[in-house]
Amino acid sequence: MARPSRRRFLGVAGAAALASTAGCLRRLQDAATTVEFPDPGPPTYRRWLPAPGALPGEDRYNASHLRMADLLGDGPVGRAGVGLRNLFARTGRDPLGVDSGDVEAVVKIDLARATTLLGTFDPEAVGAAAERAGYAGTGADGEFEVYERDDQPRAAAVGESAVVQTHSDEDPTAVLGAVLDAGRGEVDRYHEVDDRFARLSRAAGGGTLAWVHPDGGPGVPESAVGSASAQQFDGET
Repeated sequence: MARPSRRRFLGVAGAAALASTAGCLRRLQDAATTVEFPDPGPPTYRRWLPAPGALPGEDRYNASHLRMADLLGDGPVGRAGVGLRNLFARTGRDPLGVDSGDVEAVVKIDLARATTLLGTFDPEAVGAAAERAGYAGTGADGEFEVYERDDQPRAAAVGESAVVQTHSDEDPTAVLGAVLDAGRGEVDRYHEVDDRFARLSRAAGGGTLAWVHPDGGPGVPESAVGSASAQQFDGET
Protein backbone atom coordinates (compact mmCIF):
# COMPACT_ATOMS: atom_id res chain seq x y z
CA MET A 1 0.00 0.00 0.00
CA ALA A 2 1.34 3.42 -0.88
CA ARG A 3 2.41 5.60 2.02
CA PRO A 4 -0.21 8.30 2.66
CA SER A 5 0.86 11.81 1.78
CA ARG A 6 2.17 13.84 4.68
CA ARG A 7 0.66 16.98 3.24
CA ARG A 8 -2.12 18.27 5.44
CA PHE A 9 -5.02 20.24 4.02
CA LEU A 10 -7.85 22.08 5.69
CA GLY A 11 -9.92 23.10 2.67
CA VAL A 12 -11.39 26.59 2.63
CA ALA A 13 -14.92 25.40 2.00
CA GLY A 14 -14.68 22.64 4.57
CA ALA A 15 -13.23 24.93 7.20
CA ALA A 16 -15.82 27.58 6.43
CA ALA A 17 -18.68 25.13 6.74
CA LEU A 18 -17.36 23.96 10.10
CA ALA A 19 -16.47 27.40 11.39
CA SER A 20 -20.01 28.46 12.25
CA THR A 21 -19.95 27.20 15.83
CA ALA A 22 -17.38 26.38 18.47
CA GLY A 23 -18.59 22.77 18.53
CA CYS A 24 -18.03 22.43 14.80
CA LEU A 25 -14.58 23.91 15.13
CA ARG A 26 -13.74 21.29 17.73
CA ARG A 27 -14.78 18.63 15.22
CA LEU A 28 -12.52 20.28 12.65
CA GLN A 29 -9.60 20.13 15.06
CA ASP A 30 -10.35 16.51 15.97
CA ALA A 31 -10.48 15.53 12.30
CA ALA A 32 -7.20 17.32 11.62
CA THR A 33 -5.29 15.73 14.48
CA THR A 34 -6.54 12.12 14.60
CA VAL A 35 -5.13 11.12 11.21
CA GLU A 36 -1.47 10.14 10.92
CA PHE A 37 -0.16 13.49 9.79
CA PRO A 38 2.35 15.70 11.61
CA ASP A 39 0.97 18.03 14.26
CA PRO A 40 1.21 21.58 12.84
CA GLY A 41 1.85 23.03 16.28
CA PRO A 42 0.38 26.22 17.73
CA PRO A 43 -0.10 29.35 15.58
CA THR A 44 2.79 31.28 17.11
CA TYR A 45 2.73 33.74 14.20
CA ARG A 46 -0.27 35.43 15.90
CA ARG A 47 2.30 37.27 18.01
CA TRP A 48 2.73 39.72 15.09
CA LEU A 49 -0.98 40.38 14.52
CA PRO A 50 -2.30 43.36 16.51
CA ALA A 51 -5.92 43.68 17.54
CA PRO A 52 -7.88 45.46 14.78
CA GLY A 53 -8.54 48.37 17.14
CA ALA A 54 -4.81 49.15 17.15
CA LEU A 55 -4.91 49.79 13.39
CA PRO A 56 -6.36 52.91 11.75
CA GLY A 57 -9.93 52.43 10.52
CA GLU A 58 -10.12 48.65 10.88
CA ASP A 59 -12.79 46.30 12.25
CA ARG A 60 -11.48 42.91 11.12
CA TYR A 61 -8.76 41.89 8.71
CA ASN A 62 -7.52 38.72 7.01
CA ALA A 63 -4.24 37.16 8.07
CA SER A 64 -1.88 34.61 6.56
CA HIS A 65 1.36 32.86 7.43
CA LEU A 66 3.97 30.93 5.46
CA ARG A 67 6.88 29.04 7.00
CA MET A 68 9.40 29.57 4.23
CA ALA A 69 11.90 27.07 5.61
CA ASP A 70 9.50 24.22 4.71
CA LEU A 71 9.56 25.18 1.02
CA LEU A 72 13.26 25.71 0.41
CA GLY A 73 15.60 23.33 -1.40
CA ASP A 74 15.95 21.76 -4.84
CA GLY A 75 13.47 18.92 -4.34
CA PRO A 76 9.88 18.73 -5.62
CA VAL A 77 8.49 20.64 -2.64
CA GLY A 78 10.99 23.46 -3.10
CA ARG A 79 10.23 23.72 -6.81
CA ALA A 80 6.48 23.59 -6.25
CA GLY A 81 6.71 26.23 -3.53
CA VAL A 82 8.29 28.96 -5.68
CA GLY A 83 4.94 30.63 -6.37
CA LEU A 84 3.96 30.65 -2.70
CA ARG A 85 7.34 31.99 -1.62
CA ASN A 86 7.12 34.80 -4.16
CA LEU A 87 3.54 35.65 -3.21
CA PHE A 88 4.33 35.94 0.47
CA ALA A 89 7.86 37.33 0.42
CA ARG A 90 7.51 39.83 -2.43
CA THR A 91 3.90 41.02 -2.63
CA GLY A 92 3.28 44.37 -0.97
CA ARG A 93 6.87 45.20 -0.12
CA ASP A 94 10.10 46.57 -1.54
CA PRO A 95 12.99 44.07 -1.83
CA LEU A 96 15.36 45.96 0.52
CA GLY A 97 18.18 43.54 -0.22
CA VAL A 98 16.71 40.72 1.89
CA ASP A 99 17.94 37.29 0.79
CA SER A 100 15.05 34.81 0.67
CA GLY A 101 17.32 32.23 2.29
CA ASP A 102 17.43 34.41 5.42
CA VAL A 103 13.63 34.40 5.76
CA GLU A 104 12.23 31.64 7.96
CA ALA A 105 8.59 32.75 7.97
CA VAL A 106 6.29 35.48 6.64
CA VAL A 107 3.22 36.90 8.41
CA LYS A 108 0.75 39.11 6.56
CA ILE A 109 -2.07 41.48 7.43
CA ASP A 110 -4.31 41.32 4.36
CA LEU A 111 -2.26 40.84 1.20
CA ALA A 112 -0.05 43.91 1.42
CA ARG A 113 -1.05 46.07 4.38
CA ALA A 114 1.71 44.65 6.57
CA THR A 115 4.34 42.03 5.76
CA THR A 116 6.54 40.73 8.57
CA LEU A 117 9.62 38.72 7.61
CA LEU A 118 11.04 36.57 10.41
CA GLY A 119 14.57 35.21 10.31
CA THR A 120 18.12 36.49 10.76
CA PHE A 121 19.02 39.79 9.10
CA ASP A 122 21.82 42.35 8.90
CA PRO A 123 20.12 45.62 9.95
CA GLU A 124 22.86 47.80 8.48
CA ALA A 125 22.72 46.10 5.08
CA VAL A 126 18.91 46.14 4.97
CA GLY A 127 18.82 49.76 6.14
CA ALA A 128 21.29 50.80 3.43
CA ALA A 129 19.16 49.01 0.82
CA ALA A 130 16.08 50.81 2.15
CA GLU A 131 17.77 54.19 1.69
CA ARG A 132 18.78 53.27 -1.86
CA ALA A 133 15.14 52.31 -2.53
CA GLY A 134 13.92 55.77 -1.51
CA TYR A 135 13.34 55.37 2.22
CA ALA A 136 14.71 57.76 4.82
CA GLY A 137 15.58 56.82 8.38
CA THR A 138 13.29 58.44 10.96
CA GLY A 139 14.69 57.04 14.20
CA ALA A 140 14.35 53.96 16.36
CA ASP A 141 11.35 52.11 17.79
CA GLY A 142 12.82 49.88 20.46
CA GLU A 143 15.30 47.52 18.80
CA PHE A 144 14.07 48.43 15.30
CA GLU A 145 15.27 51.18 12.98
CA VAL A 146 12.33 52.84 11.21
CA TYR A 147 12.31 54.06 7.60
CA GLU A 148 9.63 55.92 5.66
CA ARG A 149 9.00 56.99 2.08
CA ASP A 150 7.60 60.42 1.23
CA ASP A 151 6.62 59.48 -2.34
CA GLN A 152 4.56 56.37 -1.45
CA PRO A 153 2.48 55.35 1.59
CA ARG A 154 5.08 52.89 2.85
CA ALA A 155 7.12 52.40 6.00
CA ALA A 156 9.58 49.77 7.22
CA ALA A 157 11.19 48.64 10.46
CA VAL A 158 14.44 46.69 10.45
CA GLY A 159 15.76 44.50 13.25
CA GLU A 160 18.04 41.50 13.61
CA SER A 161 15.20 38.96 13.82
CA ALA A 162 12.39 40.70 11.91
CA VAL A 163 11.81 43.11 9.03
CA VAL A 164 8.35 44.69 8.86
CA GLN A 165 7.01 46.61 5.87
CA THR A 166 3.65 48.35 5.65
CA HIS A 167 1.66 49.81 2.78
CA SER A 168 -1.41 51.80 3.81
CA ASP A 169 -3.09 54.84 2.30
CA GLU A 170 -4.36 55.78 5.76
CA ASP A 171 -1.19 55.74 7.88
CA PRO A 172 1.60 53.25 7.15
CA THR A 173 3.59 54.43 10.18
CA ALA A 174 0.67 53.75 12.53
CA VAL A 175 0.25 50.26 11.07
CA LEU A 176 3.99 49.66 11.48
CA GLY A 177 3.93 50.77 15.11
CA ALA A 178 0.96 48.51 15.88
CA VAL A 179 2.73 45.45 14.42
CA LEU A 180 5.90 46.18 16.39
CA ASP A 181 3.92 46.73 19.59
CA ALA A 182 2.09 43.43 19.06
CA GLY A 183 5.39 41.64 18.54
CA ARG A 184 6.58 42.97 21.91
CA GLY A 185 3.27 42.26 23.64
CA GLU A 186 2.63 45.95 24.31
CA VAL A 187 -0.84 45.96 22.71
CA ASP A 188 -3.59 43.36 22.50
CA ARG A 189 -3.17 40.78 19.77
CA TYR A 190 -5.90 39.79 17.32
CA HIS A 191 -6.69 36.40 18.88
CA GLU A 192 -6.85 37.92 22.37
CA VAL A 193 -9.79 40.19 21.54
CA ASP A 194 -11.62 38.42 18.69
CA ASP A 195 -13.00 34.98 19.53
CA ARG A 196 -13.84 34.18 15.91
CA PHE A 197 -10.28 34.81 14.77
CA ALA A 198 -8.94 32.91 17.78
CA ARG A 199 -10.99 29.79 16.94
CA LEU A 200 -10.24 29.87 13.22
CA SER A 201 -6.49 30.41 13.64
CA ARG A 202 -6.31 27.72 16.33
CA ALA A 203 -8.07 25.28 13.98
CA ALA A 204 -5.66 26.07 11.12
CA GLY A 205 -2.65 25.67 13.42
CA GLY A 206 0.91 26.76 12.82
CA GLY A 207 1.93 24.57 9.89
CA THR A 208 3.58 25.53 6.63
CA LEU A 209 0.74 27.69 5.32
CA ALA A 210 -2.32 29.22 6.96
CA TRP A 211 -4.99 31.60 5.66
CA VAL A 212 -7.54 32.99 8.10
CA HIS A 213 -10.53 35.01 6.85
CA PRO A 214 -12.76 35.95 9.82
CA ASP A 215 -15.43 37.42 7.55
CA GLY A 216 -15.40 34.66 4.94
CA GLY A 217 -13.46 34.48 1.71
CA PRO A 218 -13.59 33.38 -1.94
CA GLY A 219 -15.97 30.46 -2.43
CA VAL A 220 -17.18 30.50 1.18
CA PRO A 221 -20.95 30.00 1.68
CA GLU A 222 -22.81 33.10 2.84
CA SER A 223 -24.04 31.19 5.89
CA ALA A 224 -20.47 30.70 7.17
CA VAL A 225 -19.11 33.23 9.65
CA GLY A 226 -15.52 32.86 8.47
CA SER A 227 -13.01 30.51 6.90
CA ALA A 228 -9.57 29.06 7.50
CA SER A 229 -7.34 26.86 5.38
CA ALA A 230 -3.95 25.30 6.00
CA GLN A 231 -1.31 23.11 4.40
CA GLN A 232 1.68 21.39 5.90
CA PHE A 233 4.79 20.03 4.17
CA ASP A 234 7.52 17.93 5.73
CA GLY A 235 10.19 18.82 3.17
CA GLU A 236 9.53 15.73 1.03
CA THR A 237 5.85 15.77 0.06
